[in-house]
Amino acid sequence: MKPFKITALCLLVGVIASNTLTAGSAVSVKKRYEIKALPQARHTDTFSPRRINVKGQVLGLSFGHVVLYSEGKLEDLHLLLPLELQSTGYSMPLDLNNHGDVLFLFGGHGSDRFFLVHNGALIDLSAATSPDFRFVGMNDVGGLVGSTMLNGRQAFSYTEGQIWILGSQSGYFNTVATALNNTGTIVGWANYGVLNNSTAVVFESDEALRLGGFYDFPKRVNDAGEILSSNYLRRPNGDVTYLTGAGLKGSGFNNHGVVVGASTASFQGRDQAVIYDHGILTYLNDTVEPLHGWFLNDAVDINDNGEIIGFGFLQEKFRAFLLSPHK
Repeated sequence: MKPFKITALCLLVGVIASNTLTAGSAVSVKKRYEIKALPQARHTDTFSPRRINVKGQVLGLSFGHVVLYSEGKLEDLHLLLPLELQSTGYSMPLDLNNHGDVLFLFGGHGSDRFFLVHNGALIDLSAATSPDFRFVGMNDVGGLVGSTMLNGRQAFSYTEGQIWILGSQSGYFNTVATALNNTGTIVGWANYGVLNNSTAVVFESDEALRLGGFYDFPKRVNDAGEILSSNYLRRPNGDVTYLTGAGLKGSGFNNHGVVVGASTASFQGRDQAVIYDHGILTYLNDTVEPLHGWFLNDAVDINDNGEIIGFGFLQEKFRAFLLSPHK
């Protein structure tokens, strides 16, 4: 296998693609979502959703335990851990793929450990590799990525039991992989040892084209090659949308390039959940009727079926929600 090389995605300050919108560009649309309150693990616990896949499964956190919502029920995946770990630490959700596999972190028992739930079985990734390898994301075809501190900070990919160090020929002192898609595109960030000089990067196997960087850390890459951070959305043709200027902070997106997040403009002191669909920003509170006492604060992810998860207030109590498009 050829060495992985590195390219950087560049955006000059003030040079934004022409399709960027300005704040206040929200439009009125036909009401088109049905809302459902996601269940709580226990009566007093809060379910914090993080990812939704095409099956409608939702990965989240509840009372220091990683949990999976599937077919109307919550499963506490923390209970899959060995008994000696269950009572000595916490678990945190990291990623969920479209097969229902779950990547999560266990902490509080010495060094962090990383686990994968695959076909209902628990796999100890830290035992299979080393405690020095920190996993952060995965795709649908068996790939995982993360970073290791074995020699500086180095990005890696993990496939079929093999570790591949990424960006080793780039000259960067630190490289970190943050996400990958199903076509093998891996994104992350790199620097020469100073965090505030970090640049967004995409790791490639055969080429090392330096494209510069937008001033944010990439958090997701979809199968179309679009790259999302909190503030930017980069299309495969290189066009970049400044999401903050368009009125939102991006949290998640799907393979159709539809972004969800929270508005940058508050309403009565609260953020509002929004959806950004190819230049159109819509407040999700305007898409559900009746709201039945809901106020939607933040949308955190959207799947390819258009289902959206997030959190808000139901009768002034914090709750997680699931929005489904009207059929």
